[in-house]
Amino acid sequence: MLISDSRRNYIDETLVWRLARTAVLAGACVAYLVAGLGSSNLAAQETLGVGITEDEGRIIYSRAFLDQFNVISAVDLLERIPGVQDLLDFDESGERGFGSTGAQVLINGQRLSGKSNDIQSALTRIQARQVLRIEVIRGNAPGLDVRSEGRIVNVVLEEASATNYGSWEGNVSYYTGNRWRPGAELSYSGSWGSLEYIVSLKARPVTYARPRSDIFFIPGSPPFAGQREDGLKDGTHLIATTNLTYTFSNSDVLNLNVRVADEGRTNRDNGVLFDLSPTGVETPTLITHNRFPTSEITWEIGGDYEHRFLSGDLLKILFLLSSEDRRDVREFSSGLPGAELTLNRRQILEPKEQEKIVRGTYRRGVAKGHTLTVGAEVAINTLEQLVQQFIDFGSGLENVAVPNPDSKVEEFRAESVTEYSWQPMPELSVEASMDTEYSRIKQTGSAVSNQRTFFYVRPRLEARYDITPNWQIRGGVTRAVSQLDFSDFVSSFRTEDSSDDVLVAGNPDLVPEKSWNYELVLEHRLPDDQGVLSLRGFYEDIEDHIHKIPVGTGNISAAGNVGSAKFYGVELKGGIRLDWLGIEGVKIDGNVKFWQTSKTDAFTGQKFRIEQRANLNWDLSFRHDTEWHGLSYGVDMNDRSNFYLADSDFILKFWPKINVNPFIEVRPYRNILVRLSGSDIRRPAEPRHVQYFDGNRGTANPTFDEIRDWHFGRSVTLTVRGTF
Repeated sequence: MLISDSRRNYIDETLVWRLARTAVLAGACVAYLVAGLGSSNLAAQETLGVGITEDEGRIIYSRAFLDQFNVISAVDLLERIPGVQDLLDFDESGERGFGSTGAQVLINGQRLSGKSNDIQSALTRIQARQVLRIEVIRGNAPGLDVRSEGRIVNVVLEEASATNYGSWEGNVSYYTGNRWRPGAELSYSGSWGSLEYIVSLKARPVTYARPRSDIFFIPGSPPFAGQREDGLKDGTHLIATTNLTYTFSNSDVLNLNVRVADEGRTNRDNGVLFDLSPTGVETPTLITHNRFPTSEITWEIGGDYEHRFLSGDLLKILFLLSSEDRRDVREFSSGLPGAELTLNRRQILEPKEQEKIVRGTYRRGVAKGHTLTVGAEVAINTLEQLVQQFIDFGSGLENVAVPNPDSKVEEFRAESVTEYSWQPMPELSVEASMDTEYSRIKQTGSAVSNQRTFFYVRPRLEARYDITPNWQIRGGVTRAVSQLDFSDFVSSFRTEDSSDDVLVAGNPDLVPEKSWNYELVLEHRLPDDQGVLSLRGFYEDIEDHIHKIPVGTGNISAAGNVGSAKFYGVELKGGIRLDWLGIEGVKIDGNVKFWQTSKTDAFTGQKFRIEQRANLNWDLSFRHDTEWHGLSYGVDMNDRSNFYLADSDFILKFWPKINVNPFIEVRPYRNILVRLSGSDIRRPAEPRHVQYFDGNRGTANPTFDEIRDWHFGRSVTLTVRGTF
């Protein structure tokens, strides 16, 4: 137990230091936010090309401002604007349908009609010289294509011309373990009559090493065994994208976004298990080699059609077709030291997912300051999955039956959309909606046949008030329904590393989570475009929370509804320039989030934190742009406090460490940019403690504990980008 106590003491000291450091950071930000109460209000101004239109709540970064930066792409420009980085990181891949929410970065006032074809990648393919202006919109914006969640960024491009633009990128990365991997991207944009287009081809390496070591012990006794593993994920993703815009003679606009990708990869784990004597002598007992090749082909076609009537009313139709076809083979081999390894287990999962969505809305201004939007959305989601397991009982691999081995899940969902925006005064805007949805989920297979229907009403009320031109308070309440993960309906296998050969049962009776979400935000924009700071409080009251539940009497589990859950906290975030300190060209973006969670554990009946939710998260990015050949340098850092992961027969606790990602870039020639960047540069360890049980932990006794040191693999990448 001496080793365990030492590790716990180290972990506790690290956590205390982390909390203290974060408290100082949060206190400094709060002090600066409060000090801003006495600062002068923003007025209409022209500072370095930054214009402000007060009545529309827009801050406009004109071409004169943008041209001062030696950058290549549109995303490079957005990275120079304080408080925008978190909007670029938005991930829409797991969202429910289209809905009225989405990425808070628009192009020419339009959302990108896709999910895997994300906005940040699209902005990387747009050159900086094509950007006419960038608008940061704080208030209610009923004329735009997405509902504001606080701030919306609209990237306005120049009108199409006969000029075509091309960009290229080449990179090479060095990964832990002396591995070198190349990558490249080529993009070309232009116009042909009324058609505007961007095409892109990309090869992206996905490689990282995760070496780890384990010590096994019974509490109160010295360690009795250990394990060392070298984990490696390796592959190259090949991605092709096309963005098309066609403007008809009547000014109607059709956008098409296409993405096709081969995202295959292979995971390998080589390990050695050994016994430990009381004096610490290692005696190898088993050699393991696990290989997990995955083939994955995905494609997505998204589009939208827009017609504006003479009255100013707007008809908008969005659609999406997507498919993911994957084959995941997991092979486990082992043998005695010095002997030939034997393949003793093979698991095969073959899921195929498809999503089809059509959404139509009609927006009309019913009176001055009043806007009504009505519409409907129809979605069809399907999952077909085949699960097989082969085990060697002494005479070769044999097919072993698994519950619900083949299944098809189909969801049909229809939603109505009713949204009303009202601006009774220039400083106040109110938005209310009353959406309804009907869905039918049908599951068929050799072992199950089930069909269920659901109906939900989803009201929402939001309000924004501009206390002054640079102080805003906003809040709202929303009824939300989660998107079910259909893979939870069918059998699969654990992917957690210590038990990745354990079967997970499917649950055909799973229902969506429902929640009431409450939010209140105070935002302050500093004068002279020096930045933005916000303080947010949030509370989520969740019904039918989804977590693991026991199945049968063994250690098999499945995703299930475990009752109510709570999720609440505060978040402080923002971005500021340091010009007010006399340090020009420096920008800092940060985010600190404190939260608490609570749910009922299905195995013990006790209250437990929601898994993988740390009570403290923070990230901080520093950037300094200079005038010398466009030299820029900086660092991104992030960290979180401990968090849990639990299943039928174990409870696992992680203690992450600070992740540091520095970069430096320079523009030696007008159309060439060179960047050197690092990821996980400190190779942070992720210590963890696991308590194992002999079966269902609600009734079984603990058997042994594990302490692991798990290191992220470091990578360093040299990137050269250019335009033509």
